Amino acid sequence: MASAGPSARTTGTAAPVSDLGATAIVVTSNSQDHVVACLSALRHAGLRVSVVDNASADGTVHVVAAHFPEIELIANPVHVGFAAAVNQALPGAVGNVVLLVDPECILREPTARALVTTLRLRPEVGVVGPRIIDPGGRLVASAHPFGSLALALTGRLSGNLAPLGLHQLFWGRKRRRTYADCGRYGRAVTVDWVSGACLAVRASLLSEIGGLDEGSCMYYADEELCLQAWRRGAQVLYVPALTAVHLRRASSRDAI
Repeated sequence: MASAGPSARTTGTAAPVSDLGATAIVVTSNSQDHVVACLSALRHAGLRVSVVDNASADGTVHVVAAHFPEIELIANPVHVGFAAAVNQALPGAVGNVVLLVDPECILREPTARALVTTLRLRPEVGVVGPRIIDPGGRLVASAHPFGSLALALTGRLSGNLAPLGLHQLFWGRKRRRTYADCGRYGRAVTVDWVSGACLAVRASLLSEIGGLDEGSCMYYADEELCLQAWRRGAQVLYVPALTAVHLRRASSRDAI
C-alpha cells in the first residue's frame, strides 16, 4: 500500500482508563450523522475508544474532537481502507480485548461487558460477536459461513438482482443453518465468521496475526480475521442473546 502521508493524531490529556480493560476501535468515513451516538454508548460502556477517520469530507473529525476531546483521534488525509485504519489504532489499545465497532452501531454496556467477559472466561475463543438488529428490530445477518466458489460467483454476477430462490439454491445447508442461528435468542454457537460491524477479538490473537490483513477487500477484513483465528485453533463464537443495534441497514451481504 502506498504511503498515505502523515496523519493528524490527537490524544486527550484526560483519556480515561478503560473500566473493562478493553479498547474499542471505530473507523469513520463521512460518519458525522451517527458517530456521536456510537461513541457515547462506548464511553458509557466503560471502554477506551480510538477513532480513525478515513479522509471524511463532512464534519466527522470536528464532531469527534468537539464532543469527545479525551478520545484518541487519528485523522487520515486519504482513505487507507478499513484494515489499515484499524491497524493504526492498535499500538494505542489498552487491555487484553479489542472491539471493532462500526460508527453506525450502538453497543450498550451490558453487551460490551458480556463480549469482553466471554473472551476472558473462554480461552478457546478468539473472536466473539453479538446478534445485530436495525432500529426497527429487524435482524441483520451477523454470523456467516465461509463462502464457497458457487456462492462467490452468483454474488459477483448477480448481486441483489437475482431472485431469492436462486441465491438459496447456492447457499446450501450450512449457510441456511448459520443464518437461522442469527434469529435465535438461545445458546452461543461457533460459526465460521462474524460481522466486523461489531465484534470483540483477543488482543493477543491480533498481535499474533500481525493485525488485520491490509490486502483484503474492504468488506472482507472481518472474514479474513476469523479465518486466521480458526487457523490458529481459536474459535469464533456467535452469541444471539447479546444484541447491538445498527442504525442503518448493513451492507447487502449482511441483509436477510
